[in-house]
Amino acid sequence: QGADKPMLTVDESRIVEAWCIAHPADPGAVVTLGYLYLGSRASELVRRDVRDLDDNGRLLWIRRAKTRAGSRHLLVPDALAEMLLDMAGDRAGDAPLFMRDGGIRWTRMVAYRHVRRVCAAAEVPVLGPQALRRTQSTIATEAGETALAVARHLGQSTGEAPAVTHRSYVGRNAASAARGERALRVIQGGRR
Repeated sequence: QGADKPMLTVDESRIVEAWCIAHPADPGAVVTLGYLYLGSRASELVRRDVRDLDDNGRLLWIRRAKTRAGSRHLLVPDALAEMLLDMAGDRAGDAPLFMRDGGIRWTRMVAYRHVRRVCAAAEVPVLGPQALRRTQSTIATEAGETALAVARHLGQSTGEAPAVTHRSYVGRNAASAARGERALRVIQGGRR
């Protein structure tokens, strides 16, 4: 089951967050922080265009996704918003947000390599974007978010959302330990 697969601890998440914030010009740091904060699917984040970054970087639109429920907008924390805006620069709205030289859009495999590189540099377990998605959903649940809220945030369809989310992403003990604050507050040093 997905919940039994590797993910970062809260302390490791904070280490990755600090490393990413200390390296704002590194696109790998930006994409890694994006997965950690937003919990998006690997392909969802790298398929974004500059125009998907809205409201001065505070919203990220996921217009096409794996499921109909996956089409949504995500609230972007200030630190990540600033990094995304800097990375986008003055590029045209239809330009890829994450791109290699020559304007070539990143693939999820490119993002996977960058996330693993950042984890290694931060000296935490070397994991990919999917593990950061699990990390984000587990921390959110442990911090008191409802299963439905976490499922909606992850873009799961509403019919089976809580069951799929818990089976695939949330650690076994997270639901019973849920209380208090959101995942981002936990990662940023807040109390559980």
